[in-house]
Amino acid sequence: TGYVEIEDDGLLVDNRRFFSYQPGKKLRVLVVDGDPKTVDHQSETFYIERALNPFYNMASDIEPSVVTLAELSSRTLTDYSTIVLCNVRELPSGYEMELEKYVVRGGALFVFSGDQMDAGFYNEKMGNLLPITLESLSQSSKEDKSFHLSLNEVKHPVLSVFDRKIRQEMETIMFSAFFNVKPRPDSNFKVPVSFRNAFPAVVEGTLGKGVVVFFTSSADRDWNDLPIQPTFLPWIQRWIKYAAKSLDTIGLRDLFVGDPFRLEKK
Repeated sequence: TGYVEIEDDGLLVDNRRFFSYQPGKKLRVLVVDGDPKTVDHQSETFYIERALNPFYNMASDIEPSVVTLAELSSRTLTDYSTIVLCNVRELPSGYEMELEKYVVRGGALFVFSGDQMDAGFYNEKMGNLLPITLESLSQSSKEDKSFHLSLNEVKHPVLSVFDRKIRQEMETIMFSAFFNVKPRPDSNFKVPVSFRNAFPAVVEGTLGKGVVVFFTSSADRDWNDLPIQPTFLPWIQRWIKYAAKSLDTIGLRDLFVGDPFRLEKK
């Protein structure tokens, strides 16, 4: 907090102006690479790491840290706003309990699918975290038979900023594979984004104070062309900020006493 003042004049009441400054919240994101490669651009996390912090500088409000599955246990989960699993086959024994505690206390978990994922592990061990079970894999080997998103009417906070033209462009993105998912009994979730065949593309659930987001396709180019599209950067950044409850900070502005302020209930 502080103030700026001028020398006394005939009207003393406005000679000192008080202000407050609140630095932007830094989001530390732990990205787990389930299929690391020796060549950078072939890595599972190559695109998502660069989308979260495209300029590798301190000015970004998202700070991603990429680790392998073997390095995961050495990290303290509460140091991060969001944990992102990219094509992780399975977690270390009992580690799903640590993730549950993390999410219940307000952490965010983002899961990307991939060819390394063990559906049996996620269905058996991640039942408290994921509101869905992984069923069969939908695949297409031909471009003319590829899957496409359906974004005609999107009211979700993450996607509401994309105008109709951009959504139409996103609907041309080709997906060659995704996991079919099935709701768990008595699970509480929503499907913000689906494919044209009505199968879920993104599933969102809650656990305690935290949020869990499951993307049925991959974070790299193995199963889709999304990472090389211009919309991938705002898409993934907004999802991460939404899950970490920091999306609203994008639209914050300074207010003076007496200024109107509108708060929309969610």
